[in-house]
Order: sequence, then C-alpha cells, then structure tokens
Amino acid sequence: CESLRFVNISNCRIIGNEVFKGCIKLTEIKLPHCLREIGDYSFSGSSIEKIKIPKKVTKLSEGLFMNCDKLSSIVFHDSIESINNKCFSNCPLLVDVNLPPNLELIGESSFASTSLKKISIPDKIKIIGESCFSNCAFLEEIEIPETITKIEKGAFSMCIKLSTLKLPNKIKKLEENIFFGCKELKEIKVHKSVKSIEDGAFEDCLLLKEI
Repeated sequence: CESLRFVNISNCRIIGNEVFKGCIKLTEIKLPHCLREIGDYSFSGSSIEKIKIPKKVTKLSEGLFMNCDKLSSIVFHDSIESINNKCFSNCPLLVDVNLPPNLELIGESSFASTSLKKISIPDKIKIIGESCFSNCAFLEEIEIPETITKIEKGAFSMCIKLSTLKLPNKIKKLEENIFFGCKELKEIKVHKSVKSIEDGAFEDCLLLKEI
C-alpha cells in the first residue's frame, strides 16, 4: 500500500495484525468509537503523524507503532491497561506521552529510541520491561512509584541525559545493563533492600559519584 495516504474507518470493531504495516505514505487515520482491538504491528513503519485511540481499546499491541518515524502525538483514554513489547519503539519524534492511570503493563522496548524528555510511571505498574526506555537520548526525568517491584535489564540503558534517579524500596536487584551508558548519571538513590547488582549495571556511567 505504497500510495495510501488517508484512512477513515467506520463500523469496525477489530483491526487485524499488520493491516497497514509499511504504508510509508499513510499520514492520517481516523479510528471509529466502536473499535475494540488493534492487532500487532498494524501501523508499524507507516508515516502516521498523530492518532487518537478510541475509548473501548484497552491494549496497545506489540509493535503497533514501531518505526513510525513521523509520529509525534498520541492520545489515549484511561481505559488503556497494557502497552506491549516494542509498541512505540523507534518513534524518534515522540517527545511527550502521558501514561494513563489504569496502565498495568509496560512491555519490553515499548518506548525504546524515542525522544521522550520525561515520564511518570502509573501506580498500578509492578514491572518495567526489559529495555523499556533504552536509548531515550533526551530523557531527563523519570518518576517511579513505590509500587514497582522489578526493573528489568537494560531498562534505562543509553539514557544519556538522565542525571539523578530514586529507585523504589521494593527493588531487590539491579539487573544487567540497567543503567549502561547513562553518561550524565551523577546520583542514584538505592534502598537497602537491593541485594545484588548484576553485570554492567553502571557501565560507562562516567559521572556517577554517589550511590
């Protein structure tokens, strides 16, 4: 679908997997209020610039907007409960995202290689997925609630603007490469509940002075 530029869908409840994948000229799509489900990689590799997710959709599927290099704005309702693996991976124009309060899952690499500047993790999240925010080169501020029990490996690797961070009290292990390449990280507050620090956790954290 190399020539498709605009899509206006009506009376559709399900969009299947990879339906508009690779539609490189598709810049705009209007989704109907009755839509309940969007399949994996449905819009990946398209040129969508902005999108509003209907209220009845509760899950953002795997790779849904991966490699959408023109995507700069997304609006979703409080109904969203999960953002799955690679959902927004490599969306370089995505600067600001307000995560909904009912969100319970952030999957692996879901926001990797975006241009987010700050992020606030909702209270219902228990685990931050592997490489979730890796290579977010402009990420300066992260708010992590005390409800988080695990941050998986490489979650914040190569966040080169991140300078300070406070980890929740329930974290017991700093996973492999969790802060690898965070070159401006100067201070991190770690609770005494941490019992192990895995390989490469602070590798190339050149300015780190205090833990």
